[in-house]
Amino acid sequence: MAERSSTSNSDDPSAQPTKSHSRAAHRVGGGMPVALMLAIGIVCAVEIFLRTRDPHSLIAYPELAASDDQTVTYVAAREFIATDSPADIALIGSSQMREGVWMPALIDDLRSQLGDVRVANYALRGARADAMEAVTQYLATHPRPPKLAVIGLSVRDLRGAEPDVTRMAVFWDFSRWTTELRAHGFDAAPALPVVIRNGLGKISYTLRYRDQIAMDLTRPLKPLGIDYRREGNPIIGETTFQLTGGRGLKTLEIARTRISMRRMLARARDSYAWAESPEPSPAMVQRLRSMLTALKERGIAVVIVEMGVAEPLQNDLIAADMATAFDNTVSRIASEEGVRFIPAEVQPFKLGEVHFSDLQHHNRPGAEIFGKWLAGEIVPIFKESLAGSYTRPPATGPASP
Repeated sequence: MAERSSTSNSDDPSAQPTKSHSRAAHRVGGGMPVALMLAIGIVCAVEIFLRTRDPHSLIAYPELAASDDQTVTYVAAREFIATDSPADIALIGSSQMREGVWMPALIDDLRSQLGDVRVANYALRGARADAMEAVTQYLATHPRPPKLAVIGLSVRDLRGAEPDVTRMAVFWDFSRWTTELRAHGFDAAPALPVVIRNGLGKISYTLRYRDQIAMDLTRPLKPLGIDYRREGNPIIGETTFQLTGGRGLKTLEIARTRISMRRMLARARDSYAWAESPEPSPAMVQRLRSMLTALKERGIAVVIVEMGVAEPLQNDLIAADMATAFDNTVSRIASEEGVRFIPAEVQPFKLGEVHFSDLQHHNRPGAEIFGKWLAGEIVPIFKESLAGSYTRPPATGPASP
């Protein structure tokens, strides 16, 4: 009888732990699940840790061998502008400007003549006039804007009908996005997720500096053959890996450049046939005008410099009528806006194959020559800007293309 009673008790449903009891065991005080509390605790710990760090150490500026994410340079430019405020002299452009100058030498040249002046290269990988306008607007609306903007433009930068709003949105807040939405309709809609992340990033460092967190987490993979190396950062006056290399490598650079150019010419012809018309894109021309208007309204001096390309590219890929249309368009806009434009044809030097690492980007010898000349052009313009620093000319409003 005792055995039967024991068996019956074990079969009694009331004697078994219920599902609700089992779930309660995984909760704290019958409330929040333990796993959720742990997750929240980890997020809070990461957030607190990030807020104790030097913000400069959290800005990712990598050269990822396993990635070709050009947007990283956009985020880095935004963060350095927000953290340090804009430099006195801001270089703006695509990777042609980013690799165009040897930054340490340029800074030394400018400081020897202008004193303790801050110089930063905010040029962005893959940028055209649309992305340049976005970073320019971000600089111009800062409480302490730059005194001089040096804009590097090439034929490529005014081609293409559709702006890349997802990249531009890296520099936008919600107000700027709604302005774009009113001006360009639903073409600006894909940028909304980026704008939302920007807003959340002002609240959460974990979201704001997620690129650097990802880099720190993946660095242990380096022994496995994945090379995550930090690249020299031209925003803070360093030079990029593309421009490094000792003087003794000149001969090797020349040979490699000639070989790579011939290979790239064969692949690039189709990509450079952007459109049948040699005229620049009206959409990109409008972005250029908007850029200059934003700078003028803040009293920022401007100089536009045409970024040259290697002779094989100039001769074989960019048709003469396309180059002429570019020069005529930019010259006309610069004249109307009252800014200086320096075409490549009047620059007092000629850069050939030996001065380029590929079809468009300077190697170290080319960057040194171009940077030395650019410093000589910047100095008098910067001195003139100081005489009327932060004086605002009458607002002209958006210009028509």
